[in-house]
Amino acid sequence: MKKIAIIGLLIAGAATLYYVTAGSKQITVQMKSQVKQQLASLEKKGFVVQKKESTPKSEHFIIDFNDPQKIASLFQEKGIYITPHDAKALKGLKVGVDVSYLADVYSALSLDIYPITLPDIFTTATLNDKEQKALTQFQEMLKRKVVLMHIDINKLGNSFKGYMKDIDETLKIENKSLKISMQAFHFHGALKEKHLSSLEQTLKNFTLAPNNTFLFQLNNLKSSYASTGTSPYDYNANYHIDEATIKADKNFTLLMHNLSTDSSSHLAHGLVNVSLNTEIETVQASSNTKKTQLDTIIFKMTTDNLDMKALQKLDTIDPNNQQAIQAVLQELLSKGIQFAIPQFSVKKIAVDKQNMDGFTLKTLFSLKNTLNTQALQQNPLAALSAIDATLNLTLSSSFFGFVAQQPQAMMAMMFLQPKDVNGDKVYDVELKNGSLKVNGKPVM
Repeated sequence: MKKIAIIGLLIAGAATLYYVTAGSKQITVQMKSQVKQQLASLEKKGFVVQKKESTPKSEHFIIDFNDPQKIASLFQEKGIYITPHDAKALKGLKVGVDVSYLADVYSALSLDIYPITLPDIFTTATLNDKEQKALTQFQEMLKRKVVLMHIDINKLGNSFKGYMKDIDETLKIENKSLKISMQAFHFHGALKEKHLSSLEQTLKNFTLAPNNTFLFQLNNLKSSYASTGTSPYDYNANYHIDEATIKADKNFTLLMHNLSTDSSSHLAHGLVNVSLNTEIETVQASSNTKKTQLDTIIFKMTTDNLDMKALQKLDTIDPNNQQAIQAVLQELLSKGIQFAIPQFSVKKIAVDKQNMDGFTLKTLFSLKNTLNTQALQQNPLAALSAIDATLNLTLSSSFFGFVAQQPQAMMAMMFLQPKDVNGDKVYDVELKNGSLKVNGKPVM
């Protein structure tokens, strides 16, 4: 739906900027003119626009996703990076747009955006009877506008708000069913120079439950995004989920409580640097009679020196063109990439009735610009001389004892003995110039 929302914002962004300066009798005329210009721009970007209805204060359009190559370019300009190959899956998708002018005190422009037809990949495929019945039910849902996004743009043209229509549907095919539910998905944000500068979203509940044998559920999701520069690579974003649930049959359940993620990206001198911080209060897993709980999980990651031009090229290359992909990967490596996990830790671990302190892992991984992708294909070991890496793994004595009892780990621990540091078990691993050492002892 984010891709569909971009279309609405493109249509609305320029139109509403004219509200303040236009005379009261000319406001709607001016906005209609701007909407017309934006639609013409969309047609140049790979869409086919059909105008179906028009009244003094409303219009109705149908937008056809017609040219995947151009559409992929448009999405990439707006910070949604999909390849032309991926965009092919959207070909044939038709989206209805209902436009209202001066609908209320807040809104200069209001839009209802909803899919009318599914992409060709669904409608032209050879389907069996069950698949055809499912397709028919999806098409009937589209006719009822089950999937609908509403957007209001304010009279200054610098902010918007909206929501997704609540969904409570059950698809039934013979003795199988699929329940889809979504409640209270709301959003608001700001526009700057016709581009998205900030966005905040809330979702009360999302549930996906096929056949009553599987359940995926999210409760109370909040997210925010803020642009911090002029490129799509300059942003801060965060997400928080109160509770996430996965159930499979009657034998497996996974619960996550208070999951938070903060991410940021920054472009400097043509290089992209990305960071990600995730924290989960508790993870509970149960399978048959076995129960496991992890408390206070922290995961931090950074990636530096990603070449922006190479990333952009990688997004547009045909995935079947191996020669072109290899050339771009070589360009991507030309600046030397650094990948780090400053912290991956679990504070407490409980397996059934056994309670233990957890572990902490830190690693730094550097790819030198001398790495040759062609040589790597011929001999993967050739990469070792172009990689520098360090890893520190600290396990509590109680958790180390638990792991040592597992058959899968016994052999490794016989050959790789840890250091004792303040009562913990520690492994220091270093890979440098093709040589691997564990706790200072050569392994290869």
